[in-house]
Amino acid sequence: MSTVFGVVKVIAIVIVLLIVLSFVVDAALRLRMDTDVSVSTERGSADNGTLIVYLPGILAGGRASSVGFIDIWRRNSDLVLLVEYGDERFDGEFCAKVVADAIQRQNAVTPFRRIVFIGSSMGGLLAYDVIRQLDVNTGSLEDTVSIELIALDAPTSRTDFQPPNHLVAPVLRVLPFGPIWNRLNLIEKMFVPPKEENIEVGVDRAELARRVDEGKNYRISFWRDELVYIMTHGAPKYNALEGRVDRLVYVRSTRDNDTVRPEAYNAWAATTSVATRMEVDSTHVGFAERPKTWRQAFEKLLG
Repeated sequence: MSTVFGVVKVIAIVIVLLIVLSFVVDAALRLRMDTDVSVSTERGSADNGTLIVYLPGILAGGRASSVGFIDIWRRNSDLVLLVEYGDERFDGEFCAKVVADAIQRQNAVTPFRRIVFIGSSMGGLLAYDVIRQLDVNTGSLEDTVSIELIALDAPTSRTDFQPPNHLVAPVLRVLPFGPIWNRLNLIEKMFVPPKEENIEVGVDRAELARRVDEGKNYRISFWRDELVYIMTHGAPKYNALEGRVDRLVYVRSTRDNDTVRPEAYNAWAATTSVATRMEVDSTHVGFAERPKTWRQAFEKLLG
């Protein structure tokens, strides 16, 4: 009996050592992984001097997640910028610089009178960083340009996560997921598809399935970086956007019972006196499962 116990103990020790070794190797390999960011354009038809910038959230692509609403955005703007993150690593500071530079280049070609940021979940916090980066880029925008921020279910720090996410995030911070752990397809195993009661009648099930598959196929190194970005960012400073944005709308999904706390709005409200709150009947940025709800919301927000 003692011999069997000894063998089991040795096996357990070996497994633990292999796990530790995998993280050590991944920590080194992570340094060689890409933090790609790209910005694509869609021409609008409004001829109203408006630029819309869409920044998606965690485990979402700019073009794929906007497919059900891009017609509304194009109808209400001259140009739409869709931000795409890479799939290996995520660097919020680098991403903010890339997007700010893209805005500056477009504005140099065709000066805009109004820029509307649509930040989905994590994208809301990233939009905040882009606005701040535009201030750093001396002369990037004229003072006459009106800036608006529409933050959709956007957290600002770890405290905005609902349980148990607020406990999981700190653990991820110390786990340097890289190429080795990416091969295990952990996101696919952890991914929770939309509940049937939260899916609108008449939803395109094929499109919903594509969106679910898209979320499942992201790498855990990428997901880890996005969560750590939010967790370590810190809430925006008091009055940080006062006089900088002419409008800030925080959109709260009333069915979001597992991702972002309703109190997340408080941090946004502290950034400017023009902040307002709007509610939609949706799960956390449930574009795929509740497209009609979000189309109505965007018509109201941009109309």
